Amino acid sequence: LTCLELGLDYSNLKELAILSSSHSGTQAHISLLQELLKRWKIDYQVLKSGIHEPLDKQTKLSQNPQERVLQNNCAGKHLAMIRTCQINGWEYKAGKYLEFEHPLQKKIATRIKELAEIEQKEEILIGRDGCQSPCYTLKARALLKLFSRLSTHSSFSDLKKAFLEHNFLISGAERVDYVISELYKKKLLVKSGSGGLTVLNFSHQEKDGDNLEITLLAKIFSPSDKIRALFLEEILDLYLKGVEKREHKVKTKLLERESFDLSQQYQISKIKLEV
Repeated sequence: LTCLELGLDYSNLKELAILSSSHSGTQAHISLLQELLKRWKIDYQVLKSGIHEPLDKQTKLSQNPQERVLQNNCAGKHLAMIRTCQINGWEYKAGKYLEFEHPLQKKIATRIKELAEIEQKEEILIGRDGCQSPCYTLKARALLKLFSRLSTHSSFSDLKKAFLEHNFLISGAERVDYVISELYKKKLLVKSGSGGLTVLNFSHQEKDGDNLEITLLAKIFSPSDKIRALFLEEILDLYLKGVEKREHKVKTKLLERESFDLSQQYQISKIKLEV
């Protein structure tokens, strides 16, 4: 959102989706990023998101140096930050765009506090994600406020459409986000993060006919997508009973390829849900 407010440009919702993604590293994801690099005349080596095996189980790590960098699930977000720096005349090479005191990162931190309703003078812990991007320690309720503000923010309109219409580019096949988006026929926005964190946003019609914009933040104490899928299905069944869903349930779709016994190693009781 901060990058968009600072002038980040895109030609269509697919481009906005890949720039906001935690993608799976398939050729479809890579090709779109390559188009943007070429248009904006950005060297792929400027991206400092790192290299890892693609999240898509059917895709192998490329032998091409450029493709290896772009297969990182956070490559799109890094490219968005670099392009924003390019537009605003800020230094971004040699990893400068990731420095805590960089103008872009300071504006992002300010915006996070505003949306989460945290006093600007209040200190929040800051660290680095696995992709080296600055990340912030927020309480669950502050995160919920942030995401709920995003869902109704005027600048978020196109971003929300990108999530709903192009979730494959945001995530990838068999990822919990994509599966849920498809199961509910793209009627809800879903974004998962590391550490068992997932946020969902959707419209809900009350018995009196009023439409409510609902944001749910779920945090489970397991990074497993299988556990996440089971828990999210219970939430969605509770809130979306009236929304038509495809034949297969979330847990069936994600677990059908292997047997799985919950009682063996996970405790579902360790759940935190903020509504």
